[in-house]
Amino acid sequence: MNHKSSILLFVILVLVPLSKCCSICPIGTISDPVNCQNCWKGFCTNIKDCTTCENGFYSSSNRSICIPCEKGFENNQEHSGCVECQLGYFNSKMGSRCLACASGHYSPMIAMTTCYKCSKGSYQNKPSKWLCDACGKGKTTDSEGSKQQSDCVSCNEGTYCNKTINSGADVCPENYKCPAGCSDPIKCSLIKKSQKGMGLTAVFQNLKE
Repeated sequence: MNHKSSILLFVILVLVPLSKCCSICPIGTISDPVNCQNCWKGFCTNIKDCTTCENGFYSSSNRSICIPCEKGFENNQEHSGCVECQLGYFNSKMGSRCLACASGHYSPMIAMTTCYKCSKGSYQNKPSKWLCDACGKGKTTDSEGSKQQSDCVSCNEGTYCNKTINSGADVCPENYKCPAGCSDPIKCSLIKKSQKGMGLTAVFQNLKE
């Protein structure tokens, strides 16, 4: 080996870093032609490369694994952590995304794991809502989870509904009358009385009888 060849070999061995592409890099890193590089936030290591975490997962601090988000949470945009499901949304499974509540349902708080049905006397005709719309006084619904305003019906004769959201009709009290759609019982006159639960067509009796 001549003098020039010796100098060239020295430069290669000393000044040029040896490649680590054939060595095993630590967990959470990958090899480039020279060094082991950290995976980015939201990524984790597989055998050959850094891969992004799936929806509903985030990367551990050392980028070694992807961790599922808890119920009521989903991954943030960078997959570096989890955030709460927002109002009108829910998540009932670990490692999944938040979903919109269906019409007829609502979620009034963040980090919900389920949606509630609209109570009787209310409805919701749109998804991803945090409240239901009230039928209003004098009206209610036949069941929970109503989806349309047309589901609101007048309270039956002999009952009254005096709340904005009426979970059910109340029976008309004695000596009052309650026509269909009544929001407040109507007191009978002094010379008339009625039995409990009577409507407008009730037969009134003279108090003198």
